[in-house]
Amino acid sequence: MSRTTTLLVLSMFAFACGDKDVDDTAFDEPDADTDADTDTDTDTDADADADTDADADADTDADADADTDADADADTDADTDIVNILTNEGFEDGTTDWNIYPGENTNWYAMPTGETLYESKDTFTAYEGSQSLKVWGTWSGWPNETSYYQELAAAEGQSFTFNGFAWMHDGDPILASHTSTVLSIKFFDAHWGLLDWPQSAPMDMNSATSAWTELSVTGTAPAGTVLAQAVISMFQCTGDTSEGNCWDGNGAVYYDDLMFYELTE
Repeated sequence: MSRTTTLLVLSMFAFACGDKDVDDTAFDEPDADTDADTDTDTDTDADADADTDADADADTDADADADTDADADADTDADTDIVNILTNEGFEDGTTDWNIYPGENTNWYAMPTGETLYESKDTFTAYEGSQSLKVWGTWSGWPNETSYYQELAAAEGQSFTFNGFAWMHDGDPILASHTSTVLSIKFFDAHWGLLDWPQSAPMDMNSATSAWTELSVTGTAPAGTVLAQAVISMFQCTGDTSEGNCWDGNGAVYYDDLMFYELTE
């Protein structure tokens, strides 16, 4: 081989080696793009995690609070129901289940709605239902008391409330200071000894007429109690000293919608 040919071959070899270096630099660029794509994927994952946690916490707290409050209120109301011990508390069955003392007295009547009132053209309307109990004095000329009652076994420490509604017609009101009626509770021992007798405010000559008035009394059984009575007490000529000549003015009172119940903690 001549010198000239040898130089030509070496030059071509050198030129080929230079092309290979350029191509290596071009192959490095795809590596840089791959790194950039990897960073983008990492950011996407972080955003997804943050959104998921926030939504789950908010929904869970709201549902738990609402359910807990509703259940607690409903249970509390149900436990506070009052049980009325009386039967025929509105006199819809006349005077059934009620007693009178003295037993021979007849000064009571189950007054129906629509019946004409005493010395009036007006008609009566019961407070609740279709009947109410009408009570008045015995008109004996002497001081007198009539009890209309229901009773039950009781023991020391028990507390009871007796309440209901009373009404007087303006054409037949109580007119005398010695006549009145109250709701009361009587506590007795085993020998019918009266131990205590709490009373409501009275219906008397100072009470409103032609308007239903709520009366209420509460009492606690003292030591020795074996019996309690819920009593409508009617008094006439109380404290009068005219020796059989007490003729206090007219007056009748109507009772309805009575409740007698034990107070519990």
